[in-house]
Amino acid sequence: MIQPDYVEILGPAQAPPRTNFPRGYMAGNLAGPGDPLGGDPIANALAEAINKTIQGGPAGSKERADRTEFFSDVLSKTGQKFVASPKGQETIETVKGSVQKSVMTISIPLFVVGLAVGYYFGSRK
Repeated sequence: MIQPDYVEILGPAQAPPRTNFPRGYMAGNLAGPGDPLGGDPIANALAEAINKTIQGGPAGSKERADRTEFFSDVLSKTGQKFVASPKGQETIETVKGSVQKSVMTISIPLFVVGLAVGYYFGSRK
């Protein structure tokens, strides 16, 4: 859609059209002062259940420490399986090659230029 580079107001300003989002979603805090999560009790209950499922409870609790250890083990095993796979080996070789190429083409020449500039300004005293 082509938009003009000017805005012509022909009438009174109007608010954008309402969307079909559920009540409370993207609408700010619709609750009273005692409810920090919002005014929709169903959304609050679902948010709390998902939060407890993922995090395992309040900070410092045994459930949360167990859940953190579980996710750590899952990520560790996933990484080990990826590195052992042929695609993982190919990715590691690609990264190794690109790091070596960047050192040879960028880092060493910049280091030499830096030494030359330092020598030039250092010898001008």
